Amino acid sequence: MKRLNRISKILTQFDLSLEYSEVITSLLSRVGKMGLMIVTFGKDKSLIRARPMLPGEQRFNTKDDFSFKPQWLNTTYQRASTPNRTMFYASTIREDLPQGEFDSARVIGLAESMPWIRDKSVSGLRKIAYGKWSTHEPLNLVAIVNKTGYHEVNSFSKEIYNAFISNISIYPEELKNSLLGFHDLLANEFSKDVNSHTEYQISAIFSELICNDFKIDGILYPSFRMEGKGLNVAIKPESMFKLGLYVAGEFNVYKLKENTVLGYGASIELDGKTEQFEMIDEERDVNEYLKILGVKSIEELNKMDTFK
Repeated sequence: MKRLNRISKILTQFDLSLEYSEVITSLLSRVGKMGLMIVTFGKDKSLIRARPMLPGEQRFNTKDDFSFKPQWLNTTYQRASTPNRTMFYASTIREDLPQGEFDSARVIGLAESMPWIRDKSVSGLRKIAYGKWSTHEPLNLVAIVNKTGYHEVNSFSKEIYNAFISNISIYPEELKNSLLGFHDLLANEFSKDVNSHTEYQISAIFSELICNDFKIDGILYPSFRMEGKGLNVAIKPESMFKLGLYVAGEFNVYKLKENTVLGYGASIELDGKTEQFEMIDEERDVNEYLKILGVKSIEELNKMDTFK
């Protein structure tokens, strides 16, 4: 109990703009797995993987294009991954979604993956690719749900948190408080904004250590970029055999300052096994998207970017 409190206190004192990976790894390795909540996604659970496209980038046409970042390109800390281990990031929503809760995993993926979309001072046209993956086998995910400020907009997170509180209630008061404090710390690390990728060290190293357990496939946590609405997953590459890609798509993102419209571009349905494919262009009137934003042409939309 005292050791866990001491570890929690030390972790909060690091200046994470600096590299402390060895020390953080050593500390988190001593914590153990007491209090962890495991959520199992069953067969046919849908996950949406979003990947922004660079200006002029060619259309994606392989399963790997919609999968995890290749390890040789994985050089920074992210919310649930270290430079040592890449992860497959995707978004999802709960089954049996209560009325009024946010219901678009695609928009969650857009907010999480495209910083440009969050800048309310810019306008223009960009592209984003989406892959719809489905589980072939159950996924066991460690859930990070102690951010109570998210519970009002994320009933799934609240339910798992209540189960966590129930589970630890059997422990002595001192141990219960120690576990609650540590998992509150983790939730804060998974739900913070950062200025440098090294500020993700605690959540990233925790994820790496947990995923060293062969029974754990990844991490589940509320979407920070959507203020707790919806869910994100980070799945280790070794578990990707449990998933198949069933839809690949490309969308146009029309943006006028804080207003955004997502327009269809191309897509293809797949069988979960296909490695290479060609998307089919979808016939849509661009003007219907521009009309929503109150502009008449792409040129006019791009010009708006100069008036900040």
